Amino acid sequence: MSTTDSTKPAGGWAARLRENLLSHLGRRLLGLAVAALALAGFHALGWLTATFDALGRGQLVAADRAYLTQSAEQAGDAFLTLSSLQGGLHLVQSGSAGISFIVDLQARVGDLLTPLVKMVDRAAELSLAGMAANDALGVLLQAAEVVAAPLLGAVLLLLALHALARLVTLQGNRLSRFSGESAELLLVVFLTLYLALPLAVWGASQLSQAFTAPLAAEAHGHFTTLNDHLNAGGRGGDLKGTVHGVIDRYETFSSKLPEKLHLAGEALKRHLVIFALDVVVFPLGLLWLLYLVARVIARHLLGPLHAVERAAEDEGVR
Repeated sequence: MSTTDSTKPAGGWAARLRENLLSHLGRRLLGLAVAALALAGFHALGWLTATFDALGRGQLVAADRAYLTQSAEQAGDAFLTLSSLQGGLHLVQSGSAGISFIVDLQARVGDLLTPLVKMVDRAAELSLAGMAANDALGVLLQAAEVVAAPLLGAVLLLLALHALARLVTLQGNRLSRFSGESAELLLVVFLTLYLALPLAVWGASQLSQAFTAPLAAEAHGHFTTLNDHLNAGGRGGDLKGTVHGVIDRYETFSSKLPEKLHLAGEALKRHLVIFALDVVVFPLGLLWLLYLVARVIARHLLGPLHAVERAAEDEGVR
């Protein structure tokens, strides 16, 4: 009786030990398999990015860069025109050529030109801000090329960590939930930078060509006309020619100032619309919509991984 009782626990203990050893060995083997899959995934990153490029992303990025280059050239031409116009207006407004015998006329025309100077200054600031935004988009596109592989690699490592944490405990825990949610977040960042950003820039370029390109041409034409009227008249490089040139500018702007103010006002309004649409509404609006799509895709792909952990924690709270 006692012998039978002593052997049963031994046999049960041996079976449980063997089961535990096999279970731990199986978990280790599965963990090694997951790690091997992660390493293989790193080697497949180049193939994955090449696949995206073959599906059309490469052509999309090339079109984006061509658009940004063209936009930078147009913005640079507009800024140079506005800078020349600024210099001429400030010269006329200040009367720094030393014409002491028409001080009253100098003060009157200087005051009249103040609204025009302010409008040209605001347009130059908008052009400079547009150039900066254009350069920032170019830098982001370049950065997306650099960080794409590290982001996908981090996603694979976090997925491997999530699988190992689930294998160790055979159920959800904080580590598995953290790794799963981090993998989902990084996947959203990858989809946004590597796929959504080029698509948003391309969409903004199409909208810009359809809606704001005619406005930009009109605004540039208005400011070019003003610049030609202001800076076309010089009579030589000596002091006498400079004095006569300043007097001519006084006479021209005092006789047709209302017309030029209206022209500059129309051009400035177009610059404001172009800046708001091309820099804010078109690219950021499209990028936000595509970011929401990327979140939905990542949630459907990786959301089930940590659904168990969330359900367990909710039950624990209850």
